[in-house]
Amino acid sequence: MKDFWDTFLYVIVMIAVIVAAYVATRYLAGKGRRVQSRHIRVLDRMMLARDKHIALIEVGDKNLLIGVTNQSINVLGDIDGDSLKIEQNTGELTAQKGFISRLRDFIIRMKNAPNDLSKARRQAKKTRQPKVDRDDYLSRMDDAIQRRKSRMSAEGDE
Repeated sequence: MKDFWDTFLYVIVMIAVIVAAYVATRYLAGKGRRVQSRHIRVLDRMMLARDKHIALIEVGDKNLLIGVTNQSINVLGDIDGDSLKIEQNTGELTAQKGFISRLRDFIIRMKNAPNDLSKARRQAKKTRQPKVDRDDYLSRMDDAIQRRKSRMSAEGDE
């Protein structure tokens, strides 16, 4: 009976360590995002490599796409704010969905996965090049060799 309680205690301690690590990670991640400016907001960021990323920032009423590396920061272009606002609003609605609705959407997508896979396979089959018959391939190789030999002999006669 003592072994059971010792094992149970170890399991509880392991669960507590995992939960503490999760909470600490969430807390530290939240701290990193809290760096704010009154005039500049980072709307989105995409990592391209370990030390390179692009970021979409809002400065006043302008939206800029910038490239960031260890050595420099470059403005890649201006982004139309009106179209961006529409996409942000739809993204916010998706983010506000509850766990249950996201789980339901996931299950529906998984139910449709076999049909989507078969559609993708049919599409790939249509675009795939037909296989060449081995005998046909060998005969074409023989023809190419014969043409080459005839050209070589014609060049040698000249």
